[in-house]
Amino acid sequence: GAPPRHWTDFTVRTFGASQPPAAARATLAPLWQSAREAWGCVSRWAGDALPEAKATLGPPASATEWQLFVSRLGLEGLQASEPLLAYRLLSAVHDGQRVASDAVTALRQLRDFVDPDLRQALHAAASGWYSHPSGWEDECLGLGGGFSAYSNFACLRLLPLPLVAAWTGFLRAQSGLPERFLVVAACFGDAPRLLLSDLASGDLLLGPISPTPHLEARQVVAAGNLRLLRVVPASAPRGRDLLLWLEELGRRLEGGVYLASPLEPPDPRSVGICLFPQAGEKHVSCVTRGIRVTASALYAPEMATFAYSIRLALVAPGEEGHLPAAQRGFETAQLHTRHWVLRQADGGADQVHGKGVVGNFPLLREGGWRDDKQRHSGRIGQGEWCEGVFVYQSLSGRGSSISFEGSIDFVPGSLEAPAGEEFAVAVPRFPLLVGADEYLF
Repeated sequence: GAPPRHWTDFTVRTFGASQPPAAARATLAPLWQSAREAWGCVSRWAGDALPEAKATLGPPASATEWQLFVSRLGLEGLQASEPLLAYRLLSAVHDGQRVASDAVTALRQLRDFVDPDLRQALHAAASGWYSHPSGWEDECLGLGGGFSAYSNFACLRLLPLPLVAAWTGFLRAQSGLPERFLVVAACFGDAPRLLLSDLASGDLLLGPISPTPHLEARQVVAAGNLRLLRVVPASAPRGRDLLLWLEELGRRLEGGVYLASPLEPPDPRSVGICLFPQAGEKHVSCVTRGIRVTASALYAPEMATFAYSIRLALVAPGEEGHLPAAQRGFETAQLHTRHWVLRQADGGADQVHGKGVVGNFPLLREGGWRDDKQRHSGRIGQGEWCEGVFVYQSLSGRGSSISFEGSIDFVPGSLEAPAGEEFAVAVPRFPLLVGADEYLF
C-alpha cells in the first residue's frame, strides 16, 4: 500500500521508544518508498524463480525487536543517522533471511560472545526459522548471490537483526571493528565474505579483502583489522548504499543478468542466485560448428582473484545457432584439450595449455552431456549422462590479467571412437577488470 498518511503513528509503530529526532523524520517517506521497492523487486523475482529463497525472508521486525537491537549494539547515539534509518525501514519490510542453520552456526561459533538473552533467542531461532523441507543444505539460498570454483564456495545471506547483533558484536571484540559498522550480510567458509554498512558515511563495504593490482581503481577502506571495498559505483551519492545495492540486485535479477542455477554444478541441490553474469556487457557467447560457448567472470576480493565460468552445450533444434548433425559433421563431440590466453595491461599474455578442464572431458550431445572424468590411473572413464549445459568454473590466479580468451579442441564422436578431425571451438574474450563505477556482488 501507500506510505502511511500519519507519519507520527508510523514512527511509533516502527521505532517505538527509539524514535529518530524530528529533523530526521523528513527523510522517512522517500526512504520507506525505496525500502519497499527494493525488497519488493527481489521478493517478486524469488517468488517466481527461487521460492525456497523467498521462504527464508523474515517478517517485518517489530518496534520492540528494533529497540532491543539498538540497545544491544549501543546505537542510541546514531538514531539521526540516515543509514541507520534506512536500515530500520528495510527491516520493517523484511527482517533479513531467517534461516535455522545460520542460528545454529552462530550458536556454535559465537557462544562466548553473545549475552544470555541473545543466546536464548538464537536457540529459539534454530528450531523456529526456515529449514529446507527436503533436508537439503540451505547455504545456497542467500539472496546476495553466490558462486563456486574448485573447493571455494560463497553465497551471501542477508542477515536478520539477531544475527546482525551477534556477528557485529563478535567482530568488535575480535577484529577491532569500530562501533559505527554493522555486519548486514555474510557467508562463512574457507574464505568468509562479509557485507558491512558504515552508519557514519552510509557506505556499503565488502570484505575482507587482500589488495591486488585489480583494485587500483577502487578505494580500500580500513575497519579495525579488516580491509574492505565499497560495493557501489564511486560516482554514486553517499548515504544510501544499502538501498542502491539492493535496488541494483533487483534490476539484475529481473533483467536476467543473474539466474537461479546450481552454484556447484551440476548438483541440483545447490540451486541459488548465480553471480556469474548470464547477460549484459560482462557476458560473452559464440557458436562454433553447433557448439555454444558462454563465459563470464566475477571478482572475488576475499580470494584476491577472479572466478570465471565457461558453459558448453551442443545447440539443440529450435535454438539459435543450431546445425543439423549432417551439416556440423557429428552427433556427439568430446572435449579434448584447452588453450587459454590471459592478457596483461602492458600487452603481454600468459598462455595455458592442457588436457580437459579440471580433469573433466565432457561428451556433448543435443540436450545434455556425459560426465567423463580422468581417473587416478590417467585413463578417462565414462560418467553419467546429464541434462542441460556443462559448466566449468575456475580461478584466474592472482596476477594482473585484464582479459581471458582462448579455444577448446573437440573430437567429433568421442575420444575412444573419433568420427572426424579434431576442431577448435572459440572462447570469446571477456574482461577481468574491476572498474571504479560498477557494483560489486
